[in-house]
Amino acid sequence: MLRSINEMIGYDLRSAEGVLGTVADFNFDDQEWIIRYVVVDTGGWLTGRKVLIPPDEVKNTDWKNQNLEVDLTKDQVEKSPPLSADEPVSRQYEDQLYSYYGWHPYWVSGIMSGAYTTAVNPSDEEDIRSSEENNS
Repeated sequence: MLRSINEMIGYDLRSAEGVLGTVADFNFDDQEWIIRYVVVDTGGWLTGRKVLIPPDEVKNTDWKNQNLEVDLTKDQVEKSPPLSADEPVSRQYEDQLYSYYGWHPYWVSGIMSGAYTTAVNPSDEEDIRSSEENNS
């Protein structure tokens, strides 16, 4: 079933501790055509404060009760880097945010990005070199 993203504005952001805030907006990346952040108004418990939550952190959407469920605590949200309402989201701010929560930054790419890696024992390296030399 297709749904409008506007339908989710006003949904509660919930954790095991209760309501963390209300969905106020979404930040959209117009180059990649994806939603980068759910903008959450923390309302009464952190008056006037908005926070950004990447969509990957939403563990469940409860359409019936109009909730987005996350595994974050109130303490984590309260101590997260403050968002300036007057400025666009900068890479510096994103770096602080992702570092604070321990999230893997979406903008990091390169040879190992998304690749499966494993440790190699020194004896395995010899076998690999021998195999490569025999195939040359």
